[in-house]
Amino acid sequence: MAPSAYKFGAVNSSGEESSFRYSDTWALGKTSGASRLKIAPSDEQVDLMQALSSVMNEPFGVLYVLVVPRAQGKAGRYQSSQPLSREALDLFLLNFREFLENDARHHLWIASVDKTASLIYDNHNVIHGYGPIDSFKTILNASGFSEVEKVSFPAPHTHHYNAAFDQQEIKLLEYQPWTVFPLQDSDV
Repeated sequence: MAPSAYKFGAVNSSGEESSFRYSDTWALGKTSGASRLKIAPSDEQVDLMQALSSVMNEPFGVLYVLVVPRAQGKAGRYQSSQPLSREALDLFLLNFREFLENDARHHLWIASVDKTASLIYDNHNVIHGYGPIDSFKTILNASGFSEVEKVSFPAPHTHHYNAAFDQQEIKLLEYQPWTVFPLQDSDV
């Protein structure tokens, strides 16, 4: 990875941009359906996804949402063709950790196939957790996260699509068989 490559930035009042990091917080929110946690880690988002997924039922479905392709991929929703075991999910996350954490061309969804839980890691470096909220809170609190009233994105902010990760995009799309669907309005 290039030393200056980062995923998500903030622009200050002087118009200068820099990498933006949250402060390890989470907030409970309500959607049109179930409650969810909005989690704002300062870094190591993939490690946190692994920890949170440890309280989810396996097998897992993975949805890789490529919003801004830079390599040979096409924009779309790439759904794993077969459910993944916990070991297979962990290996996938470890293989693509740097790419997922340092490039904003995508979102990643992990869901229990039994539909009891899901995690959505978006291009704002925020993780949305649905399902075992109390178990998620226990993991977050043990990891030093603090509850806040609301998790907000900086405004204005920027997303970075780093050329240094173009080969990782290709490798991810070739990693396993995917079933591809068009993007939805909510993906962009």
